[in-house]
Amino acid sequence: MSQTKTHSIIESLTNTTIKPRLYLVGAYTGTPAQTRKNIATARKYAEKLWAQGYAVFCPHLNSSLMEETTEVNYQDFLDGYLEWIRCADVVYLLPNHKRSNGSLVEIELCKKLNIPLCKTMGELIEWKKGWDHIKDWGVLRRIFNRVTEWRGKRYE
Repeated sequence: MSQTKTHSIIESLTNTTIKPRLYLVGAYTGTPAQTRKNIATARKYAEKLWAQGYAVFCPHLNSSLMEETTEVNYQDFLDGYLEWIRCADVVYLLPNHKRSNGSLVEIELCKKLNIPLCKTMGELIEWKKGWDHIKDWGVLRRIFNRVTEWRGKRYE
């Protein structure tokens, strides 16, 4: 790749609008039919949120039905997704989140790291108004929470 082309790509990346990183939390496992329904529900929300300008991480789609084809166990997937939550600017709770032990663990981590939790589209719209005015807030929050984590404290 030429130096000019590389420079052009880097410049276009730095001039783009910063999208808030949104992580979806909701039930995944159940009967085979319920798992597929949960994946479909998460996909519907992910598509809608991408269209609204969020950079969505949907764990349901990331490892969709891998439990059927891999040796990776549930705890390994959950541990990996907890790492992705640390990168999120906001978390959206799917309507079925209360029926999931994994969701409850994810929510607890969000509370510990002060990551905003939104249960409705209205709450998410209100949160995004603040994001649109302070795009660096997510970066500052992550830095602050990482420092307080290192010190063993949490900002309330």
